[in-house]
Amino acid sequence: MTARGWIRLFVRLAALAAAGTAVFYGTAIYRNYIDPALQFHRLTIIGVAEGSAGAQEVQSSVQAAVDGKNFFLVRLDEVKAAVEDVSWVKSASVERAWPDGMRVTVRKHEPVAVWEDGRLVSTDGVLFVNSEVGIERISALPIFSGDASALTDIVQLWGQFQVRAREVGLQVKTVNVSILGSWRITLESEKTPEITVELGRSKVRAVLVDRFDLVAGYFHKISDMMQGYPVYVDARYRSAFAARLPDQDSYERWEIAKGLRKPEADEEDEDALPGAAAEQAAEPVKSRQAGKAKTPADGAARKKSAAASAAAKRPAAASGAAAAKKPTVRRSAGPSSGIRETIYPK
Repeated sequence: MTARGWIRLFVRLAALAAAGTAVFYGTAIYRNYIDPALQFHRLTIIGVAEGSAGAQEVQSSVQAAVDGKNFFLVRLDEVKAAVEDVSWVKSASVERAWPDGMRVTVRKHEPVAVWEDGRLVSTDGVLFVNSEVGIERISALPIFSGDASALTDIVQLWGQFQVRAREVGLQVKTVNVSILGSWRITLESEKTPEITVELGRSKVRAVLVDRFDLVAGYFHKISDMMQGYPVYVDARYRSAFAARLPDQDSYERWEIAKGLRKPEADEEDEDALPGAAAEQAAEPVKSRQAGKAKTPADGAARKKSAAASAAAKRPAAASGAAAAKKPTVRRSAGPSSGIRETIYPK
């Protein structure tokens, strides 16, 4: 090899060494300085209550989807899909918030009923789980059961049944659709017993609605004719239905509703303190009322004290109202990379 060849080889090796050194130091600088600075450190969650189990679920889903990716490399569609995988989330929107933040807006499923296995049914006919829905609210919801593939039809027809039932003082308690497509509705109210209505099968929704409307339209007429509420109605006929005769409880409830009979609780109250016993029970009450006689001075002192306490509370209430308008920020101690604080706008 000539001297010129050696020189060319040396120059190439030197260039390769310089490039390798540049790559090495560039990678080190990126990993230690640039990449940490571009990490997501702030997460803003809209549509979820601060400190709730739902907020923790959303934050965990976002953290798993980001997984160390920086501001420019993360895919927002993956984060959106991760959040929407949470059972109670109906939809979510995700956007970057320069320089190190992400904003997630969540829309929840709203429950309209309880499915037979304990899951909730949304307004779109979707089954979901949400531990934040209280027991009182769940107990007030109707119960759906049967063929889960008919959930969309159940939700839509339930709304029409409920409107018609309320017009006659009833509400839909349960809706069952069998695997064969047969519909059964249970109605109830404070005055009536449970009333089962068989609607049967039909591929046309309007037919089922018409059958239910027929029962609702003649419900009070049939009850007055039988002097009791029917506990079972078979509406599988064309333009007709059959009502089972009321039982003893149904007779009594109808008589109470018509004012022909007093409720048992009222009768017990009337019989509890007859004659002199009622007067003796009233004497201690009268003596206590006499002992609590109020003077004008006492009334003025009480008003003055109440005004002073109200004045003392005003500044605290005003400061509390001002604080309520500010977004809540939760900071978490941890490594330099990852979400350090979560913001919940009011």
